[in-house]
Amino acid sequence: MSKKVSPGSFRPGRSGACEAILWEFVSWPNSEGQSQTLYIASHRIEEAIDYMVRLHPEFRIFQVQGGKIIEMISGSPLN
Repeated sequence: MSKKVSPGSFRPGRSGACEAILWEFVSWPNSEGQSQTLYIASHRIEEAIDYMVRLHPEFRIFQVQGGKIIEMISGSPLN
């Protein structure tokens, strides 16, 4: 019987630690030309966008970049 992974959870990596992709969200520039950047760790882009929409509704997404895979040590407060 395989273990069911709930949506939004991190996936076990090759080393045994949980891993996720670090997504970088950049906002539209404000009137002073400054952008805000937020980082979200998730397994899929859909999970990261869902998190941003629910917890940062005022954040107007201009650009999203992903690519760095990070490992989360078991017991981490982010796990």
